[in-house]
Amino acid sequence: MLKFTQPSKILPASFTVDPSDTFEPGMAAQMKLYGNIACVGVSDGRAPMGIIDDIRVNSFSAVAYNEDHKVIVTDATLVSGRLVTSRPIYIPLNNPFIFQESFISSIPGDLNTKNGILTILAGTELNLIESGTPIGLSLFCSYRFSITGIPGIDTTNGSGRISVHYGPMFIQTDQFETNMQYPIGAPLYIAETGLFTTRKIEENYPPVGMVTEPPSGMHSFLGVYWRV
Repeated sequence: MLKFTQPSKILPASFTVDPSDTFEPGMAAQMKLYGNIACVGVSDGRAPMGIIDDIRVNSFSAVAYNEDHKVIVTDATLVSGRLVTSRPIYIPLNNPFIFQESFISSIPGDLNTKNGILTILAGTELNLIESGTPIGLSLFCSYRFSITGIPGIDTTNGSGRISVHYGPMFIQTDQFETNMQYPIGAPLYIAETGLFTTRKIEENYPPVGMVTEPPSGMHSFLGVYWRV
């Protein structure tokens, strides 16, 4: 999704769309070749040129960022002076159909991506403290998930063209890597998937802007100053 806090003063441009790409509004665009045809599709981070404002997906996706879970553990075991879980703890996340590569958790565990259940292994130290005593587990996790029940759409169908915003602008988007941190003022790059990231893929990959507002559990959008 793409929201404009302060749009560019330059009108969006329209280009022939790469017929092989899938994309959502808020992803980065890049010039490329499809056979002998010059076109625009999803950026791989090497030469991002603007922000896509069209959609071509089989299913929609959304972001859960810093999702908070707390579990009281009543049957903990004392091991080497530490209270740990005596059995696996099963935590149902708020959403199923999670993209595995997007998932990160403050406590390691095994994720079932289809049903969204996170299994915390036995032997995990309790970190939820009450009156100085460990009583359970507290974790934060972030991920991207697929929205079921809503069919995909292709807004480029018929025209064969894609709209791209470019020039300095302030935006909000949910098209970012959820397994990274986004402190205010951090430089932003484009990942191989066309998503925003604070991860610099290689030395020659250019920065495209900076973080103006970090995502949170209450507001899962990344604030971006785009300056390309």
